[in-house]
Amino acid sequence: MYQGILYYNSNGNLIQDLNKKISEIQYNCLNLRSCIEFEDGGAISYLYDAKGIKFRTTHIIAGKTTTTDYFDDAIYENGVLTGRNLSFSYSGGNITHSNPFVQSVITAYQYNKANGIKMGNGGGASTVAIVENTDIKVNVMEAIYDNKYSPDAARGTGCIYWKSDWGAQHDNGTVNSPATIFDHEADHALEHKINAQEYEVNRVRGSDLQYQTKEERRVITGSEQKTSRANGETRPGQVTRRNHNGKTVITKGVTSNVIDEQKTLEYEKRKKPVWTSEP
Repeated sequence: MYQGILYYNSNGNLIQDLNKKISEIQYNCLNLRSCIEFEDGGAISYLYDAKGIKFRTTHIIAGKTTTTDYFDDAIYENGVLTGRNLSFSYSGGNITHSNPFVQSVITAYQYNKANGIKMGNGGGASTVAIVENTDIKVNVMEAIYDNKYSPDAARGTGCIYWKSDWGAQHDNGTVNSPATIFDHEADHALEHKINAQEYEVNRVRGSDLQYQTKEERRVITGSEQKTSRANGETRPGQVTRRNHNGKTVITKGVTSNVIDEQKTLEYEKRKKPVWTSEP
């Protein structure tokens, strides 16, 4: 099946994305992505156990191979312990956490709620919903490649991949803070949780020439505008963008849409392929 520059197999799985220079995506017998091949020769492969839990990721970038292994909460890169997974549940409130990433998620929630819901303008509503509604579970992990929501991650429960200093600069020059981007991904997650069937149709089969998919059109023209305006990143009558384009920039903090030019330049020099599907 072909939709614009996206190709899907008979199961509705994305198998090629020419926009992101992905030449092929392969799936295993569990219908989990097993290999992603890029036009430049790079590749990302995944290994899972019989229950579909990922235990190894291998990246091949510019001829360099990096293998990441996951054992319980430990993470090894090329055989060297590099970190440990941290599990923390948060359902709102004015608290602090010693882990910087967890604290950044809390800060994004508090900022979006204070500027949006509490002010009555509708901004930040998705962030507040996924945090405060205890019937909805959304995983949040620190992004490696780009900010996104993956419905297939975490064994099908879905996961927001997000970086606390990654903002987005759009074609018209508008810059969104990491906090606003968090709410964008939270809207995808919320729709996946409460309206799964329509979410899948709009995400996988709902192609849109302007916004890539109907799901992106819904979020960009809806919650993104409200939250961006609530957070003071756009003026009344101004829009963040009229497409799904944009580039990652490093901002001066979770709630800032001011670009750190030096860090952005350093990021652009070292950045890797900008698409992943961490399960």
